[in-house]
Amino acid sequence: MPALIARGGRVLAYRSSEYIKDMGTPQRLRKVEADWAAGRISLQAQAVPAPAVFLDRDGTLNVDKGVRSAADVELFAGVAGALASLRAAGYRLVVLTNQPMIAHGEVSAEDLARIHRRLEWELGKEGAFLDGIYVCPHHPERGHAGERAELKLECACRKPATGLAERACAELNLDMGRSWMVGDQTRDIEMARRAGLRSVLLRTGVGGGDGKFAAAPDFVADDLAAAAQIILHHGVLQHAPTPAL
Repeated sequence: MPALIARGGRVLAYRSSEYIKDMGTPQRLRKVEADWAAGRISLQAQAVPAPAVFLDRDGTLNVDKGVRSAADVELFAGVAGALASLRAAGYRLVVLTNQPMIAHGEVSAEDLARIHRRLEWELGKEGAFLDGIYVCPHHPERGHAGERAELKLECACRKPATGLAERACAELNLDMGRSWMVGDQTRDIEMARRAGLRSVLLRTGVGGGDGKFAAAPDFVADDLAAAAQIILHHGVLQHAPTPAL
C-alpha cells in the first residue's frame, strides 16, 4: 500500500462488523477455531439484529474538558479494555453524542471529524474499535455569537430524544431490546428510559450531577470498566447456531 499511495493511488476502506481475522499462524488459527466453537461465527449473523452498548462520549470515554480539537482527546484509563471485552462478548459499540458546539459555531464539521479520528486512533492502539459514532449537531437556543442558524432548532436526535439510537439501530441492524446505554449525564439515562434500554450511570464526568432529568439508572458504576462488568454479568446474549463443519 505505501508504494500504491506513493504513485498517487487511492486506498479505500469501509466500516464492517463482519468476522474478519488473519489466521495465518497456529496461534491465530486456534483463536478462530475457538470462536467457531463458541458460535461467534455464522453466515447468518449479519441478518440477525445484534445487541449493542450505546455510549456517551465526553465524560464517559474521554475526559470532558470542552473538546474542541483532536489534541483535547484524553481517554479515561481502562476505556479501551472495557470496550474490547464488550466486543469480545458480542456487543456492537456505538457512540451517541450531543455536540451543540457545532450549532454554536465553535467546532466545524472538519474539526469534529479530526476529533473522532483521534478518538478511534487512541482506542485502536489498545485493540478497541467502534461500530459507529452518531452525532447531534443541533441546539434549540439562539443568541450565541457566530452560531449556525440552520442548526438552531428542536430536533429528534438531541439526547434525551431517541433519534440517534433509532438511526443506529436501523443502519447497523441492532436489537434495541437487548441493548444498553452508558453515560455520565441524566439525559443519557432518560434517553435509555424512552428507548427501552437498560442503563448504567457512570461516576466519571458529571456523574449524574447535572440533575436535568429524574430518570433512575438500572445500575451505577465508578467507570466504564466497572460498567462493562455489570453488562457482561447481567446482559443476555444469544449467538446464532454454529453451522456444522
